[in-house]
Amino acid sequence: MLTSIDASSGKATPLAGEPIVLRSFRLSPTGRDVLLVSPDPATLGVIGKEQNDAFVLSIAGVRPTTPRKLADRGRFTWAPDGTHLLFAKGGRLMTVAVEGGPATPWRESFTLGASEPIWSPDGARFAMLVADTGVSDPEIEPVRPGMYTIAQPFMDLYVVSADGAARNVTSGFDDQISDPMWAPDGSA
Repeated sequence: MLTSIDASSGKATPLAGEPIVLRSFRLSPTGRDVLLVSPDPATLGVIGKEQNDAFVLSIAGVRPTTPRKLADRGRFTWAPDGTHLLFAKGGRLMTVAVEGGPATPWRESFTLGASEPIWSPDGARFAMLVADTGVSDPEIEPVRPGMYTIAQPFMDLYVVSADGAARNVTSGFDDQISDPMWAPDGSA
């Protein structure tokens, strides 16, 4: 049961009306909603084939409530204002309103192959990883039909401003980039 516990009193309050098989959750920047990830009951426990669904649960009003399932699947992240969720789909960075509606491209002109955006503390820009198409490994064989690979592309780190302008900050680096994070002051 997803539960909120008051740190000073220790009082527990259920947030959802029913128990949830929970894979992860993230509180919105406003503190009014929770993004939940839960496995699809049809694939629950199927090793290597389990599919996860994402839900938004409002925790601002009357509790407990029923989570609202998002139409798309993916790795969602909160926009800094807490009114939208962002996710990568088909190489595009997409946005969907917390209140519902269809997903739309974050910026029509923004066409970089997107990973999960990591927002700066001030919410003015984000960092993301983009596959470096200029690097290839001749030792990696092409994947045959019916097979998969664990090979990962070499990644560049981009900083993207709120208007969609992007800058590669790792151009010329030879190292593999993973798990970017911001300094607490948002400087790097």
